[in-house]
Amino acid sequence: MTEIAHKKQSSFLLLILLVIFVVAGLTTLAVIIKKDVIENDLSQRTNRLLIISHLFDGKVIFEGRDAFVEGSVTTKENKNKVLDIVKNIDGVREVTEHIDIKPVSINAADNDITTNKKVEKPLPLAGRFTLRYDAGQWILVGETDSELTKQNLIDSTREVIGEDINASLLTVNPNKPRPRWVNLYLHVLESFSLVHGGAELTLNKGILTIGGDVDSETAMRMTLLPFREAFGDIVSIRNNLRIPVFKNGLYIPNKKHPIENIDLTQLEFNDENTALISNSGLETLVNELKNNSRLYIEIGGNFNLADDEEKNIQISLQRALLVKKYLIENGIAKARLRTMGFGSSRPLDTDDETRNQRIDVTVIREE
Repeated sequence: MTEIAHKKQSSFLLLILLVIFVVAGLTTLAVIIKKDVIENDLSQRTNRLLIISHLFDGKVIFEGRDAFVEGSVTTKENKNKVLDIVKNIDGVREVTEHIDIKPVSINAADNDITTNKKVEKPLPLAGRFTLRYDAGQWILVGETDSELTKQNLIDSTREVIGEDINASLLTVNPNKPRPRWVNLYLHVLESFSLVHGGAELTLNKGILTIGGDVDSETAMRMTLLPFREAFGDIVSIRNNLRIPVFKNGLYIPNKKHPIENIDLTQLEFNDENTALISNSGLETLVNELKNNSRLYIEIGGNFNLADDEEKNIQISLQRALLVKKYLIENGIAKARLRTMGFGSSRPLDTDDETRNQRIDVTVIREE
C-alpha cells in the first residue's frame, strides 16, 4: 500500500511539473508573439512616417519597444527631425541612432527643397485645390492639365483615404500646364490619412490650410511635417488641426469665436428628420456669416437616441444637412459650409439628454 501511495504521489508530482512546463512554454510563446506584434506595428508606423517625410535614407529596427535608427541625412537639422519623428511615435521607449550626415552635391540638390543648398525661392503655387470631407463623402476640387492627371489624383486619394471620392468638381483644362501642386500633393497625401473627423486640405492664394481632427499632439506633428517639408518653401502652411477635448467622457467644445456661441438648442426637426419645424437661432447665424464673409464653418450634428450608432450618425448628419440647406437658401455660399454627423460620440451631459441632441457650429478657417 505504501509503495502504491508513493507511486501515486510521484505521478502527481510529475503531472504538476508537466503542467508547469506547459504553462511556462505557452507563456513564453505568448510573450514572443506579442513582442513580434509590437515590433512589427512600431516598425510599420515609424518607417511609413519616415518615408513620407523625405528626410531620411535608411531604416529603423525595433527590439521590443526600443528603436535603432541607422542611415543618412543631408543636414543636422534633418537628423534632429528624424529622431523627433521616431521618439514621438506612440509606444517607442528608447532610441539609439547611427545617422551619418551626408550633404548632397549641388547637382543633386536642384530639385530637393529639404537640403541645405541655397536656391532661389520659387513663386507661390497658383490656383486652388481642396480635399474636403462633407456629408459622409470625400470631395476633390481643383483644376488639372489632363484626364490622366485627374485620374491619378482620384486613384491616389482613394488608395490613401480608403473612401469613395466625389471628383465631379475636379476639372480638366488642357490649355494650362500641369499644376505644380499635383506632384507635391501625391507625395504628402499619405500623412493626411492620420486626420479623422471633419477634414479639409485646401490650397488657395498661396496658403495651404490643413484642418480636421487628430487624436494627439504627436499625430498633429506627424501630419504637418511632410506638408511643411514639401510645401513649406513655396506656400504658407496654416494649421487648423484640432484635438477634441473630453473630460470624464464628456465633450468640451472649444468656442473661441462668437459665432460658435449662437444658441441653436431650440432648433426642431420633424420625426423623419427631413425638415426643420423651428429655425430658432439660424437667422442670427445667417447674419453673422454675412457680416463675417471670411469665416468657413463646420455644421456638426449630434444625436444618441437611436438603437445603434450607425443610425445615430445618419440622423445627426441629416440634421446638419438641413441646417446647411437653410443657410444656402438664405444666401450663404455652399463652399463656406462643411457638414459632419458625429452621432453619440460627443455628449455634453449625462443627465440632460436634450443637450446631446444638438447642432454645433465650429469655425474651421478664416480667410
